[in-house]
Amino acid sequence: MKLLILLLVATLVRCDRTVTTTNGPVKGISLSPKKVEAFLGIPYAEPPVGPLRFAKPVPKSSWEETYDASELPPTCVQTLLGDLYFSPDPNGKMSEDCLYLNLWVPEGGSDPKPIMLFIHGGGFMTGATNMRIYNGANLAEHGDVIVATINYRVGTLGFFSGFIENAAGNMGLYDQVMAIQWIKDNAKYFGGDPDNIVLFGESAGGFSVSLHLISPLSKGLFKRAILQSGTAINPLFSDHGGLEAIGRIVANLLGCADENDSLKKNPEAVVDCMKALPSEKFSEIDTVILKNAGVQFPRIGDSFLPENVVDLFNNGDFKDTEILLGVTRDEGPLLFTLQVPDLLGLFGEKGETPVFNETSARQYFHHVSRIVNGEVHNEIVDKYFDRVKKDPGYTYVKATADIIGDFIITCGVVFQADYYSLRDNPVYFYLFDYRPDSTPLAEWMGVAHFDEMQYVFGNPVHGEFTEYEEEFSRDIMDMWVAFAKTGNPSIPGGVKWPRYTYQDPKYLVISKRDRVAVKPDNYRCEPWRELFQAVIDEDTLQRLKKKH
Repeated sequence: MKLLILLLVATLVRCDRTVTTTNGPVKGISLSPKKVEAFLGIPYAEPPVGPLRFAKPVPKSSWEETYDASELPPTCVQTLLGDLYFSPDPNGKMSEDCLYLNLWVPEGGSDPKPIMLFIHGGGFMTGATNMRIYNGANLAEHGDVIVATINYRVGTLGFFSGFIENAAGNMGLYDQVMAIQWIKDNAKYFGGDPDNIVLFGESAGGFSVSLHLISPLSKGLFKRAILQSGTAINPLFSDHGGLEAIGRIVANLLGCADENDSLKKNPEAVVDCMKALPSEKFSEIDTVILKNAGVQFPRIGDSFLPENVVDLFNNGDFKDTEILLGVTRDEGPLLFTLQVPDLLGLFGEKGETPVFNETSARQYFHHVSRIVNGEVHNEIVDKYFDRVKKDPGYTYVKATADIIGDFIITCGVVFQADYYSLRDNPVYFYLFDYRPDSTPLAEWMGVAHFDEMQYVFGNPVHGEFTEYEEEFSRDIMDMWVAFAKTGNPSIPGGVKWPRYTYQDPKYLVISKRDRVAVKPDNYRCEPWRELFQAVIDEDTLQRLKKKH
């Protein structure tokens, strides 16, 4: 009887394991009854504070005492969008000392496990690994894979460019590279396979994964890639003038520059001034920037990204590998609403559609004319608005949102799929078409940006999953894990996922009844190709073949 009691007690006691890493020992926590261990808040770089603000990350120095890896790290300093399910907790801890990563490791098994390394989104302005939706325990246990999430600097502290060595920009991307390298270097100590790291990211995280596929600094760090609603193929990304303008605005608003373009004339003095400010100032300034100038795109022309993105894709300078990528059915409404919340309101009655006529729609595009202008503006916008006149169920607000979604996300993702398939890489494309049962978003917003994330991680964000959603989430996790392990997302008992090619663009519609579809000839992204500089002509085909 005593032996039986001892055995029962032993099963209830949490056995926290200590792992020796290249930096020193870390002690995680067992997530009983789940058969998963979590190692949370492991530092991969020195705190980017004081003289290290705006600098590239510095590798974390070693430690001798056992590091307590039992708590999620703080949110990096950023603007806060409020109490919204797709942004960090506004009441949570926020710190400039935020360069940490998290690992969820399934128990058991002797073979090295694949590592699914997630990069969060948020427009390079917001986001954090401590968001409940990004808890990797369910995905790790269900898929028998190690799940990793990484914090990186965002907003001004992550992407401000003073165009000098100690404030060159892209700090957040250099953070990502260092975190990926740390995970690769330490994979074996956690039972992971350093040669099978799969990057996956959503929105700006997908954008980041797209960049790692072409960055010389990311070569050899990972095996496969999953891009969810994000890609670096976007004409806004090549706008150096916009980046410089935002830099001047930031420096001026912080009181570190004047109207005489002192950022350009004396950048060292401006950056020194900005380094001396309290970190809270950057949270305040990012709120202003987000409302007036939009996101801060990464910089082109450094060691991480030496050339224009589309030029690299047109020339075939990208990693050859299997990729899984796709979009939600309605990418635009959430993005559009966040841009003009006073006009539309984010939440509302489920059947409510905002009043938005052709005049107000065209006025909106006049104010954001840097997106589409001149002949391109008329040609593209008119195609969407013409549909409103022909389809009683299609409104100007939906057309405007679709233009935003297609421009910022959908069409770039399609074009990236085209480039990859033309080099004979296995490409698997999806359209996510399931509206969460308990979504708080208004009906007109459809299947919105970010809607797939709770099913990928198995973490409901609007109450609890229904019985069907539990099964639906398991199927999606199975697809993502199958791709991570084999390079093919098809799962037993499911619809066979076809390969997407430029010539035969088949994709999987992920919905209550998964089905294979083919991109129609009049697909609405075709008119965008010229603006994106993503025209597939004979010269492009020949360059891609030469690189193969």
